[in-house]
Amino acid sequence: MDLITTLIAAILVACCIVPFIAIGRSIKKKKTKLVQSLTKIANQNNCRISEQEFCGNVGIAVSEKDIALLFYKETKEKETSHYLKLNDILSCTINNISRTINSKSGRYQVIDKLELHIAFKKHNHPEIVLEFYNSDDNLQLDGELQLMEKWAKRIQDELKVIQNQYRLSAAS
Repeated sequence: MDLITTLIAAILVACCIVPFIAIGRSIKKKKTKLVQSLTKIANQNNCRISEQEFCGNVGIAVSEKDIALLFYKETKEKETSHYLKLNDILSCTINNISRTINSKSGRYQVIDKLELHIAFKKHNHPEIVLEFYNSDDNLQLDGELQLMEKWAKRIQDELKVIQNQYRLSAAS
C-alpha cells in the first residue's frame, strides 16, 4: 500500500514539475536564438556588442565602440534585423498604439502595438520602425513596454551626446 501511494505521489509531482521544466527550456532556447542572431548582425557589420537585452521575441543591443544599435525580432512569419549607426539618426520616438475598451467594470486601455520610430538625418532614407510588441503575435505583454521605453531614452540620450560633440567640433 505504501509503495502504491509513493508511486502515485511521484507521478503527480512529476506531472506538476514537467511543464515548468519544458517552459524553462523553451525560454532558454529562445534567448539563445536571439543572442546568436544579434551576434550574427554584429559580425556582419564588424562590430562588437557591449550591451544587450531580450524580451519575448525581441533582442536589442548596442555597440559603444561603433556607436551603433542592433535590433532583432522573430515572429512566425518573418525575422526582422537592423544595424543602425547612431550618427545617422535624427530622432527616436515611441509609438504606443492602443485602444480603449468599455466594459461593465469600467474603461481600460489595450495595447495593440509598441514601436520605436527611427528618423534619419538624410531625408532620402526612409523611417525605420522597430516593433517591440504586436498583439497579433503575442497575447500579452511581457516587459516589452519597459524595454522599449528604456532603449528609447538611451538612444535619445546618445543622440544628445552626438549633437553636443558635433557642436563642439563645429565651434573649434
